[in-house]
Amino acid sequence: MNTRVLFNWKPRSLDHTLDQRLRSRFMKEGWYTLPSLMRLRNPALNKCIFEEALVWHQDEPAEVPLQFIVWSNVRPTEIRFPDGSSLETKDGDVILIDNQEVEHRAPANQTDRWFVRTGLVITV
Repeated sequence: MNTRVLFNWKPRSLDHTLDQRLRSRFMKEGWYTLPSLMRLRNPALNKCIFEEALVWHQDEPAEVPLQFIVWSNVRPTEIRFPDGSSLETKDGDVILIDNQEVEHRAPANQTDRWFVRTGLVITV
């Protein structure tokens, strides 16, 4: 099983530098990503989230690599395995998602949720 919680991260402040700070934390943990793959959404952007993100889905391969990482300060991305079981997560969990292994969806309430997604480049 590739999809799993990597670690929990609770930053002291929530602002436009979250993606940079999280990328630094990834590097300390041995998870390497490219800055161009990082996507940060603040609560205002999350209010405009597409309806498709709220239903169970897998991302299109052209949009993201086969494995990608998500983080949110509250209400983590929901993960569902083929057998119907869910990945147990908590606020601040950094989650590695194998896009071929599981389906995922955004939680319904986005009003105070900061969210980061990045494609995984390499692990050591």
